[in-house]
Amino acid sequence: AGLTGTTTASNQQHVIAGASSGMFGGGYADWDMAGKLILTPTETVLAQASYEVKVDLANRATEQSTVRDTVTIDVSPLKFTTGQFTTGVYTNWAEQDGTIWNDFNHTMASMRNDRPFEIGYIRPVVLLAKDIWQSDPHPCSPMNTISVHIATSVPLLVSACPDLRITMGGLVGFQNQENTLSSWPMVNDMVSELNYTGMMNGDLVLMTTETTAGTDYMFQFNMTNPPHKRGANPTLNVETAPTVSIFVSGGVTHSSESMVTPVMNTTTQMSDHYSTWGTTLTTAAYMTNPESSPLAASNNELKPLWIRNPNLVADALIGWDMVSTQVRQSNPYPCHVNTITVSLVSNV
Repeated sequence: AGLTGTTTASNQQHVIAGASSGMFGGGYADWDMAGKLILTPTETVLAQASYEVKVDLANRATEQSTVRDTVTIDVSPLKFTTGQFTTGVYTNWAEQDGTIWNDFNHTMASMRNDRPFEIGYIRPVVLLAKDIWQSDPHPCSPMNTISVHIATSVPLLVSACPDLRITMGGLVGFQNQENTLSSWPMVNDMVSELNYTGMMNGDLVLMTTETTAGTDYMFQFNMTNPPHKRGANPTLNVETAPTVSIFVSGGVTHSSESMVTPVMNTTTQMSDHYSTWGTTLTTAAYMTNPESSPLAASNNELKPLWIRNPNLVADALIGWDMVSTQVRQSNPYPCHVNTITVSLVSNV
C-alpha cells in the first residue's frame, strides 16, 4: 500500500512481470488506483527464498517527493515479528540498470534533492540549458536569426502529456505578425510547431517532439527587427533588450525563469563553452552560414531585440581606403559652379 503518484486506473487483472510473477495470480494482480497492489500467491512461498515481481504503473506529470517511508507491505492474517500486520520497505537504488539520466550526479544545485530511484519520486523539470541569442542587431533587418539551445532533466513525453508546451516570453518588438514560424534544427530536433503571438504579446510557443533527458537541442528561426532600439520611441518604456523568460507547461512541474545570452569571446565569435551547464557546442560554426552571419559586435548585441542605434562614423577603414562622414565643396570662386559632396559612413 502507499504507491501513490500514479495515473493507472484500478484493475483487478493488472498484468505483472518478473521471475516470480507466475506464482501470484497466474501473472495478474489486483491494482487499486488509491495506491494498493494485491498479490495473491497460487504456490507456496518458502522461507529464506527470494521472489521478485514487476508491475508497470504510469507516473503522474507533477512533481512528487518519495513515498518510500509511507509504503507498507501487509501479510495479514499473518503478523511480522513486531506484532504488526504491516512493515515498511527499503529502496536500493544501487541495483538499478542505470537507464535514468543523471541518476546519482547531484552537482547541480537545482538537483541536489533528486532521488530518482526512490519509490514514488517524480522529478520536476530542470532546465539544464536555456540559451537564446540573435545574429543581427541592425534596425529593420528581416533576417535576424534567433538561436535557441534547450536541454532538460526529464524527457518531454508528448505522447503521454499532449499539452506540453515551452513558452519563451518577453519578445515584444519584432515586426512579425502572429504566425507559425519556420524553424530549422541545428543540434537534434525538438520542434513540432513554433508560433509567435505577435508584436503586442511577444510569446514564442514551442510544441515539442518527444525528447530525451540531458540531450542538447538547438534550433533557429528568422525574425524581422524593429526600426529602433527599445526606448527610442516614447511608447516603449524599456531602455534595453527585454528579459526573455521560459516556462514549461502542460501538467509538469516547472517555474518560469530567465533565459541566458551566451558570452562572446575576444575574436568576436561565440565562446565554445556558452551553455548554462557547460556543454561544448561550438556556436560559431552554426552562425557563419550566409543567412545568419554573426554581425553582433558586443555581448549586448547578442541579446534578442537589442537594436544598434544608427551612428555616423567619422573615420573608418574599409578595405585599404580610409573613408569618413563629411560635407565638402569643390569651388570657392565667386559665380562658379560649386559641387557639394556629401559622404556618409554609418554603423548600420
